[in-house]
Amino acid sequence: MEDRRQHIEQLFKRDYKKMLTLGRILLHDEEEAKDVIHDIFTALLAGGTEIKDATADGMLMTSMRNRCYNQLQHKKTAELVHNMLPVETQTETNTDETDKLRQVAQIITNDLTPQTRRVMELRFKQQMSYKEMAETLHISEAAVYKHLVKGIATLKENLKIK
Repeated sequence: MEDRRQHIEQLFKRDYKKMLTLGRILLHDEEEAKDVIHDIFTALLAGGTEIKDATADGMLMTSMRNRCYNQLQHKKTAELVHNMLPVETQTETNTDETDKLRQVAQIITNDLTPQTRRVMELRFKQQMSYKEMAETLHISEAAVYKHLVKGIATLKENLKIK
């Protein structure tokens, strides 16, 4: 087990800069790129995935690319969430857009747990990083990630977003 941990630490030290560069290019945000790298290595440490030296570089870069794309998809959903509160104050808004925002607000209020709702608010309204949210809520970064995934999945399911 300790050998595996040391191997993953070596991979982290070796590939961190390349992964960060790719993340910055795709996400245009260094902190988000760091969060994605953290998530990848946390999953590697927690999981039982076998990591071969010959394919480690490709696997890490592919994971980085895929998670960045997922993060960008989450941002699209975040735009809906971010705009949910001003619905009541908007005077000249498209009816369909207003209905969609009200639906998002209703889902957030009725279908999410208080902790998931709080995590979504910190992430999308206050633009906090995973680390900042974890410190604020006194939970692990993995728990923050799980709450975000749960919240976004609930929104997508209820809004029929693919």
